[in-house]
Amino acid sequence: RRKGIDLILEAAEDILRTNPDAFLILAGRDPEGWGDRFRERLKGRLGERFAALGEVSNATREKLLAHAYCLLFPSRYESFGLVPLEAFVHGTPVIAARAGAIPEVVKDGECGILIDPYDASGLAKAVANLMKDVGLHKRLSAGAASRVRKLSARNSALHTVDVYVRT
Repeated sequence: RRKGIDLILEAAEDILRTNPDAFLILAGRDPEGWGDRFRERLKGRLGERFAALGEVSNATREKLLAHAYCLLFPSRYESFGLVPLEAFVHGTPVIAARAGAIPEVVKDGECGILIDPYDASGLAKAVANLMKDVGLHKRLSAGAASRVRKLSARNSALHTVDVYVRT
């Protein structure tokens, strides 16, 4: 629940109904049984456009991120947003919760879209906007690729050295 999977579950029907080309993939350890909850909620045609993969290898994760139209990351608390950075490596925009340290990584309108961490309707609308606005998707994809370079280990180290030099 801390990762906001319940928000995606609540928005799933709207996302899939509004966007006939959308396909939701849930990847990662699932000790709380979220995959089953999605399958219970998404019946018929909508259920055919959902997959729960469970924990995946690093190679599979990279392939998923490289081919994803966007990444949904509505986590309500993160000390650092590593998952969005993994998506940015592939130029994949991120729709994320405006919570914890996520806004430091995902810049709203630059490399992703930030939403309220409790607003399932807002999540569904953000997905719909991104899917129908090709220009927005291209801009955020380019921003994602740029953002990961800015937050690289090398640039972070240079910034840290600069802070020490100035103090």
